Amino acid sequence: MDIESILKIVIIIGFMGFLIYRGGERKKYVSRGKIDECIAALNKKLKHPRGRYHIDQSFIDRLSADLYDEKLLTEVALNIIRHCGLKPTYLRVMVVDTNAAVAGTYSNYYGQSVITIVRGEYRSPNDVVATLVHECMHFYLNAIGLRYEDRNMNEYLTDVATVYMGFYDIVEKGYFRQGYLTTNDLKRVQKKIKNQVSDNVVAFRR
Repeated sequence: MDIESILKIVIIIGFMGFLIYRGGERKKYVSRGKIDECIAALNKKLKHPRGRYHIDQSFIDRLSADLYDEKLLTEVALNIIRHCGLKPTYLRVMVVDTNAAVAGTYSNYYGQSVITIVRGEYRSPNDVVATLVHECMHFYLNAIGLRYEDRNMNEYLTDVATVYMGFYDIVEKGYFRQGYLTTNDLKRVQKKIKNQVSDNVVAFRR
């Protein structure tokens, strides 16, 4: 059995474990205290939010032709991570087929970082890019050593990080299945941290 087949088996096993844990639950109310704690953790680690991410229109155009092109999705994911200041040595996107009510997952096995995108869970390129942003934030936070042991808090942190790292415009357009916070929660995060961005960085200008 080649490494590609082994990797796919491991990813599917991990993916099913995630589904069992999450159980298809819907987004629930999250207290402001928990959201503020996530913002404080990001401030302590990173000092200040990053400027707004501008996605290359060519990515959107190419995704419009094929939302499930793994090579293209990997290219977009790497672009997202580079915006955060990292150059990952190994990250790839795999498309999986499942009837589970999730949009995607992130996993890391023996240094092999993989984002899974669930086929059929997207309405537009904006949706799939929003999912990539969420999963890329899992990769980024793991890379910088910032995470909570509690899985719910770690998901809240990941959602908050999508805004903190400059991806609010992306998730606003396509956020609908991934993550744990509601769009109203993310809007509150955006309003709370925009004053931390210097005047010459238009990260959150509407």
